[in-house]
Amino acid sequence: MGGAEITIDVRLFGEAAQRAGVRTCTLAIAEGASAADALGQLVGEFPTMAEVADSCALAVDEALVPREAPLAGGCTLAVLPPVSGG
Repeated sequence: MGGAEITIDVRLFGEAAQRAGVRTCTLAIAEGASAADALGQLVGEFPTMAEVADSCALAVDEALVPREAPLAGGCTLAVLPPVSGG
């Protein structure tokens, strides 16, 4: 590829964290990558997240974003699986 990379912080919650086995990590991704690109890279690193990835909401710097939202270096991406309760 040869493109520039940025680094983002990732926070995983609920079942996403359980499946990945971590609550936080750092991800190096291509400059101009979207939230969906980052999620795809996370699933590549933590394949057990695949079953929940499609149903997760994504937030960047504490604001919910669409999957196509671009990411900037130093931002924090939160992966939020659906919450169930009763």
